[in-house]
Amino acid sequence: MLRIAICQKESTAPYKDFVARYVSEKGMDCTVASFETCATFLKKYKDFDAVFMNAELDGDGVRAAETLREKSDMPIVFIVGTDLFSVKGNKADVMDFLTKPVSYYSFSTMLDRLQTRMVKTDAPAVAVMTKQGARKMSADEISYIESKGLNCIYHLTDGTVLKTYGTLNDAAKKLTEERFFRLGGYLVNLGCVNKVSGADVYVGMACLPLPYNKKAAFLSSLLAFADRG
Repeated sequence: MLRIAICQKESTAPYKDFVARYVSEKGMDCTVASFETCATFLKKYKDFDAVFMNAELDGDGVRAAETLREKSDMPIVFIVGTDLFSVKGNKADVMDFLTKPVSYYSFSTMLDRLQTRMVKTDAPAVAVMTKQGARKMSADEISYIESKGLNCIYHLTDGTVLKTYGTLNDAAKKLTEERFFRLGGYLVNLGCVNKVSGADVYVGMACLPLPYNKKAAFLSSLLAFADRG
């Protein structure tokens, strides 16, 4: 059971409809409750597994997120009217952000990620060697990998960044799942894609370039992945 809280003064009816549709399509248990103020939610945060919070709520939803972070490691997703809040969100250690108007696809994809985070998965383990030592993780924890010179940079869903020696081809050999797609110098986890806009792919907090000659294949793989969901 995934228990979601939504904090915003505007109607939360669309999100409740999204949850109802999600439960119907995925067959997963998920409940949602709404709060018009951050203060009210903070009094009851222990009743929930994750929160979707309007970054501008009560004049500063970011401050409320920082207060929550002092109490709990609960996943926080900001609902924003502009991507400018993504920078502030990093300081509040948010999991990700959704830009209004929020679509069902972006909302349901976020719920998928939260479900993965809440329960133990059978995703294969991936081991990488960094200067700090070996690090083992689930493939589901990888948002995307980028190639930089003789190194690969692993961007994890919790905001961690790992640098390891090797090529993107080396990294791809460790990831046999169909959820990963090669976009030039990036290897993208399709489950972490928030939206595609023109020549850009939004993965977690990052905006990555989408090569024109890869767009059709990428969109096809993304839709196939969503259908498998």
